[in-house]
Amino acid sequence: MTPGQLREQRRERWSDVEAPQSGAFLFVALVVVAALLSGCGASLRDATQRTLSVTSIALLEVDETIAPLFREAHQEHLAESPTREEYDRRMMPWVRIAVAAESARHSLLALQSAHDASSGDGFDEIAPCALAALRSLAEAVIAAGVDLPDGLVEAIGHFGAYADELCPGGES
Repeated sequence: MTPGQLREQRRERWSDVEAPQSGAFLFVALVVVAALLSGCGASLRDATQRTLSVTSIALLEVDETIAPLFREAHQEHLAESPTREEYDRRMMPWVRIAVAAESARHSLLALQSAHDASSGDGFDEIAPCALAALRSLAEAVIAAGVDLPDGLVEAIGHFGAYADELCPGGES
């Protein structure tokens, strides 16, 4: 199966997930931004789910882009590094991407769970964390000298309503 087919399969799988509405301010802001980005005809629930789906697909795209580069860097640095410490130092940008991607995945799963909950409780507290995690991932990708995948840029745009919000505790 090609990456494009896998991406389309994930899109179809996520598009069937329904979630209840929530009255929280951040939820409404996310829905408004998602509705504007996805078209006015979509329902609020569909627009919110689209934002979550776009983010899920973006994380898959990051994995598809980074995995071969990570393997290449690992082989190169393993062969060229005289010590374990040198190898670790050289691999640090790639490790930062892996850690940031995992953080973004966890934030997305928490956000999807809050979105799926009947009351939507927690969605407004988690959404800023998801944005912070996506931004950290973008920073790690850029620091490694890799172009940002378009899907990641799109996902960050979908969460743009939270640009001035802070994740509780100040970090993702």
